[in-house]
Amino acid sequence: MSQQRVVLAHAGDAATLCAIPWLSRQAEVVTVTVDVGQGESLLAVRERALEAGAVRAHVLDARETFAQDVVLPALRAGAIGFDGDPHAAILALPCVASQIATVAAMEQADALAHGGRGQAAARMTRLLEAVSSIPVRPSVEVEMPAEAHAAAMAALQLDGEASAGVRATLWGRSLSVGRALDGPLDEARFTQTRAVTRGPDTPATLDLGFVGGTPLRVNGVAMPLVELLSSLDTIAAAHGVGRIDVLVPEGAGVRREVAEAPAATVLQIAMRELEALQLPWSLRTLRRRLAESYVDLLRTGDWHGLTRRSIDALADRALADATATIRLRLFKGGVSVVGRTAS
Repeated sequence: MSQQRVVLAHAGDAATLCAIPWLSRQAEVVTVTVDVGQGESLLAVRERALEAGAVRAHVLDARETFAQDVVLPALRAGAIGFDGDPHAAILALPCVASQIATVAAMEQADALAHGGRGQAAARMTRLLEAVSSIPVRPSVEVEMPAEAHAAAMAALQLDGEASAGVRATLWGRSLSVGRALDGPLDEARFTQTRAVTRGPDTPATLDLGFVGGTPLRVNGVAMPLVELLSSLDTIAAAHGVGRIDVLVPEGAGVRREVAEAPAATVLQIAMRELEALQLPWSLRTLRRRLAESYVDLLRTGDWHGLTRRSIDALADRALADATATIRLRLFKGGVSVVGRTAS
């Protein structure tokens, strides 16, 4: 009988890296690492996975797919920023799950595996089950015995400060803050945005052009979505825009989420202004209610279902004629609308 094959979602974190030698005792392990704009080379992640015992280690560039298939629909649905949260840490997961399912089918895998605990593990399991008929194993962080984890950490020469997983995407960078619900973060942890005290003393004016509810131009220059996000990140981050500190639901309580998301911050403000300019109040009110449902689908992992597709369809109809240029002022961490021109 041929050996079983497991496809493991591997973000480069210690938990899933440690799982490779443990899973290898039971099956061939094939890892999949998905590039959703982490901003770093993932070749080292691939090499580390092979050294840990993976028979193959795939690295997939899914930045364009992530931007077009997940970021843009969520933005058009009004699900970005309505609650103050850019959802930088979870927005990429539907795309990641789809990419893993594609590789698993190609590899003729017998099972899928992933990391995470609690709500995060349940979310990823639902996302994988929605796009693949291959059985999903329990989270390796839960399934793996503590002694096996400790042995793998020692063998792979990892310490407790190893990466906690992919928390950066082209949409934003999420910072782990532990259990603290208040208090400032060390300035050194912010690598994408400039502190407002170090920002320019002269404000910047930014023209953001939308066609049919989709952002297409920055200061009159048309560009693909991935490039547009990068451009907005660069411009806004220089003015201290995009640092976000919110409380988000977790189980019966809340946890603190700190993110750097300059492009997301600018876009959600411009999108809100576009709605005010183009849509009737009753439709805007309905979209706000549906935005809450959209975010719930992201948090629970039910994003691939009919509910999300229906909300997207409404957004497509509502924004079909939403074409305008929104002028924004960026200064010392703030973003304000200073003009709008309907087309």
